[in-house]
Amino acid sequence: MIRPHRIRIAAPDAAAPPGNRMRGTIAKAIFAGETVQYVVEAGGIALIIEDQTASGARPHLEPGATVEAAWSLADTLIFPGP
Repeated sequence: MIRPHRIRIAAPDAAAPPGNRMRGTIAKAIFAGETVQYVVEAGGIALIIEDQTASGARPHLEPGATVEAAWSLADTLIFPGP
């Protein structure tokens, strides 16, 4: 599990810090007050990403756009199975 606010979203050619990465397509963009919640799909996996809408932030990303999701290894949480 990765907390949605710990995932960074960027254009596929943007430099990203070391860690985990996943290239996918924005399926949905949901405005929720001070955040935009993106659903990014890739290979049958859907990630929910929360991004701030603060002034000066990058432009809103549209559904259908190809993006890269990146997160730190330390932000990956693994839970044992039943």
